[in-house]
Amino acid sequence: MSEIKPETFMKDADSFFWKLLHERGYEVKEKAAEAGDCIGYRCQKNGHFFTVYMYAFGEEQLSQLDGAFCNRLWANPLSKNSTVLVAYLQVKQTSAGPQICDYTGNPNAYIPFWQLTTVKDRPVLLYFPGEEMAALFDKFVTAFNTDNADLYHSILAINNCGVQGYKHPGCFMNDAVYHVLRCFHKEYGKMKIGYVRFNDVIYNRVSYLEGLGYFGLSMTEEGFIREIRYYPFDNPKILEFIKTEEESAYSVNQIPVAAKIVPLAPIQSERFAVKIYFKNGECRKYVLPEDSAEEIVSYNSHLFTDKMWKNARLVQTHKSPLPDYPGGGQALEFINGYYLSVLECYERGTRYTEPTLCNKVMYQNKNLKITKLWDWAVPSIWEDDGLLADEENENGTGVLKILLTGDTFNQGGVSTLAYKNGNRCSLDFYYLDSSRAGWFNVGVYKRGYNFINADFKFLNKDYYRDSREFVGGFARASRNGTSFYIDYKGKEIPIKPSHKDTKYVRLGEFCEGLAKVSTLRIGLFDLAFHSDDESAAGTWGYVDETGKEIIKPQYIYAYDFSNGIAIVCQGKWENKKWPHGKDYCEGYWSEFAKWGAIDKTGKAVIPFEFDSIAGLNNSDDLFRVHYGGWENGKYGIIDKHGNWVVEPLFEYIPYDFEHDLLVFSNNDFEEKFGLYDASAKKVMFEPAYSGIRILDNGDICLENSDAKRNKITAKVIDRQGNEKFVYDCYYLGVVTDEIKNKRYYVMSRRGAHGLADAETGKILFDCASKWDEFFIEEQRIRFVENGKKGICDFNQNVVVPAKYDGITTCMYNPNFYKVQMGKEYMKDARYGLLLKDGTEVLPHKYMRIDFCKDGKHIICEEETGCSLLKLEML
Repeated sequence: MSEIKPETFMKDADSFFWKLLHERGYEVKEKAAEAGDCIGYRCQKNGHFFTVYMYAFGEEQLSQLDGAFCNRLWANPLSKNSTVLVAYLQVKQTSAGPQICDYTGNPNAYIPFWQLTTVKDRPVLLYFPGEEMAALFDKFVTAFNTDNADLYHSILAINNCGVQGYKHPGCFMNDAVYHVLRCFHKEYGKMKIGYVRFNDVIYNRVSYLEGLGYFGLSMTEEGFIREIRYYPFDNPKILEFIKTEEESAYSVNQIPVAAKIVPLAPIQSERFAVKIYFKNGECRKYVLPEDSAEEIVSYNSHLFTDKMWKNARLVQTHKSPLPDYPGGGQALEFINGYYLSVLECYERGTRYTEPTLCNKVMYQNKNLKITKLWDWAVPSIWEDDGLLADEENENGTGVLKILLTGDTFNQGGVSTLAYKNGNRCSLDFYYLDSSRAGWFNVGVYKRGYNFINADFKFLNKDYYRDSREFVGGFARASRNGTSFYIDYKGKEIPIKPSHKDTKYVRLGEFCEGLAKVSTLRIGLFDLAFHSDDESAAGTWGYVDETGKEIIKPQYIYAYDFSNGIAIVCQGKWENKKWPHGKDYCEGYWSEFAKWGAIDKTGKAVIPFEFDSIAGLNNSDDLFRVHYGGWENGKYGIIDKHGNWVVEPLFEYIPYDFEHDLLVFSNNDFEEKFGLYDASAKKVMFEPAYSGIRILDNGDICLENSDAKRNKITAKVIDRQGNEKFVYDCYYLGVVTDEIKNKRYYVMSRRGAHGLADAETGKILFDCASKWDEFFIEEQRIRFVENGKKGICDFNQNVVVPAKYDGITTCMYNPNFYKVQMGKEYMKDARYGLLLKDGTEVLPHKYMRIDFCKDGKHIICEEETGCSLLKLEML
């Protein structure tokens, strides 16, 4: 395989590395090319700035790791006031395309980072295992030098931690580890920090004891020390060892003083959990690593029950259970005699945030009162109102989704659920979607996926490797490489192919009791051409709600069942290069592709003789089809039995067919339109109009474009061709005042809007840039004056002066206007609330304001956090 130039593969390396940074918690703020083979990313993580340089190379490295290389990075302005990290990628060319590897050429290896630093005034690249690992190293050195058993307990693995023996061969485990470490300390004194070089200028940071050697630590997946070994200074693999007088920068004095503890109610995944409030204002949560469902649980040779945990108390000192170790500081004391140090709780715990209750009146008049219930220092809060659900009957749970950190609920963020009274679920989630059928799909750290309801109860005790939301009564999930469905009771439904060698690699969602399943996975970029709907491409069959295969996999495209039938396509996939004009496309393609529809037994109800089938807007049982081959065929409309409703007479038809009227065009560029009357089976108008729309009452709107005069004239006629209204505008629509049962024409022309009475044709407001939007049922208008927006009535009496950049009616409480100052959402835009008479009730200082679905609670978002307000009518 020939070598490729850096500019060719850097794009792939950049895309890969951007995603890698995000996965490791680095939020990219700025990016700049440092050289042709290097890109620098200035990032933020946990409140600290990092500049990460990504070097990519092909067959050979272009930059050498030496002192000049390090100084070059120091000098880059991107490195200013940040921790500087370096990563090397090798990009290999394979028949499948570029392959991203670590610097040794391994495509499956962990991509390491190195930190640019100095050791005795020498610039070096120091292996950077991550902030957490670096902090663990410092804590180990401090625990050793201070003989602090509480700190050891917070960093050593609870079970099967081992250490190389003191003057004895072998590995000593568990409690013996503490005795061995104490002996080392007594004989060799304090542990110091050194640097080991194995190649080039890349160093590892290690601890050492003078007269003995240096120590290496291995870690568990959870981030605790699993094994401690020491090596002689004359290790032949070492090119250089630099001894320093450095000691750990970590001190137990950094741990704040605890003020009180509050045991949390047991919940799955966190049966024994406690909140600890500290005098500096912090709150942290500690969870005992034991989640047994048994009434009595054994942990660290002590028995626990929910009642024992609930009755823990805070003590200021405690006796060390380890011989030859000094006593510890603050601890949780249990009736079973167990002590849990506050230091361990702090170090092994996690930051715990919850709302601060305030009950502060924000606005009041004789009719209403708005009270702030609580504040919460979190990035965002949204109500689970069912608005984002796929199914129409979803109403949401009304529970609040709280984004604790990050930018999103389901990618890189940490979130939880809470009630409007401020009580929150004690669990944090790394994935949280909106509810479906009352169940939230959530990801629990180091456990997997599950479903939790509005009562914070889990659907199942076991977690899944992956899961999807409930649709049609079932959710998709997988565990140990096997996919299956789950019902609302948590029952797992295995898939049962009709043949033992059949394996489904893709599961669809249940619709009308059947779900499509595929034995072939095809992505968008795997398709050559013809259809780019990768969600429908595969080799599809259908299973029922018991998981039994009802229709064997055979269709190259398939859609869900709707009104008793499913649109499918027959053909045979081939994966190769296909001619496409003068060029080639590579991917899956079928020379033969005929579309039809089947019923739930697999019987064809629409014959497989069409080039394409697609649904029509506003119709459940009519379909737009192409018939006769793509070169010479035409478009028409059929019913759900395959009968022609409109014969295939047209070069192109859009997706609208209403009141037996069909808009058509001579080509798919939609340059000119005509109209066909399906009931009379005749063309009403040849394609001569720039637009034709069927209004909801059956009237017809014809649009004529006059290029010379640069205008469009809209004319409304009835079915008999009688003219009802004519106006020069780009768009004309019909709106109805449901209260008065009165219809209006709304016109628009280059950002200008107008209004007319649809019954009489009388123009109420000529198209003018002043009129921005008409609120028909309120008989009000949003108008523009000097670039700002206000509200007036149909008599042009000003209700809200034109001083805002935006005004909208609130979705869940139409008695208020939401006003906006500033243009860009979540940047300079700030929002407030007005009564419909223009009275300000909340100033325009919020980044976001939304009413909850009950119309009584209001979510307000600011740079410093979020608040929940409540509206009461007096």
